[in-house]
Amino acid sequence: MKPDEAIGYNRAIEIGKADAEDRANQRPAHVHIKRDVDNNNDDVNVRPAGNSRAAALRRLRKDRPDIHARVLAGELSPHAGMVEAGFRKRAVRRKFTALDHVMKLLPKLSPAERALVHDATAPAGDARSHLESETS
Repeated sequence: MKPDEAIGYNRAIEIGKADAEDRANQRPAHVHIKRDVDNNNDDVNVRPAGNSRAAALRRLRKDRPDIHARVLAGELSPHAGMVEAGFRKRAVRRKFTALDHVMKLLPKLSPAERALVHDATAPAGDARSHLESETS
């Protein structure tokens, strides 16, 4: 979405709410919050941490406002924005090969099915397939 493109009313409301929530998390790091331990009052806003959406938005607002605006506009997810900004590494996934599929299914096969797989994949001079052909 480009800055000069029109957006719908509902989308504008969503962006405004996300921005308001993000601004609520913007506090100086040196401000300490006194917790009310006696009354067990835990509705005190604390800075977001970890891999949460709020933590990503806070970091992007502080360090990369250009990407932060794209995340709020819905062009990127918070995780994709963090990857683009270089704050997170892209998850590398290994391709699942045909051998991986076979190895995953082997424990689920019955002994008879395993024998069929073995016979189908064994070389022509294999001793097991030779012995089975003589007995039958």
